[in-house]
Amino acid sequence: MTIAYWHEEYCTGNPLVDQQHQNLFKIVNSLHDAMMQGKGKQRLKETLDELIKYTVEHFVTEEKLMLQYNYPYYRDHKRKHDELTAQVSNLAAEFDEGNLLLNAEVLHFLNEWLIHHIKGEDLAMINFIRKKQNLSIPDYSQKDYHQNALAKIEAAQALIEQLKKSLKSKS
Repeated sequence: MTIAYWHEEYCTGNPLVDQQHQNLFKIVNSLHDAMMQGKGKQRLKETLDELIKYTVEHFVTEEKLMLQYNYPYYRDHKRKHDELTAQVSNLAAEFDEGNLLLNAEVLHFLNEWLIHHIKGEDLAMINFIRKKQNLSIPDYSQKDYHQNALAKIEAAQALIEQLKKSLKSKS
């Protein structure tokens, strides 16, 4: 069952970045499918590990592009990448230790973060690069998603903090 849907408005115009984003959606959906089918903890752990590994690989791709084109918001964008990597790694560790169940809240967080990061941070980065290359910016990327995306990311981060507090209170 698909919970993370790819839409044309998520396209950045960079084929490699767009392909990687689509693969991230597929992995989130695979994680959801494994959870819904009652797959064992090992299969869920493998899928979560795949998501982490692929996310890090994707972030490296984006960060190389940002450095190549002297993207002025590189540090902030990279910090957000690092924060998500740490958050998901913490979730994976909690899951591995038996302190966290993969549930709809966790999947919702991953899906929302992915969508809003793409629509906000990634589109801004790609638009900057396209301007430096004297390329046109597609109509779907000219929408002002940035503020909404930041608000959604902050809400998703607050959810993670709530999950962490909940886990600590159960200890």
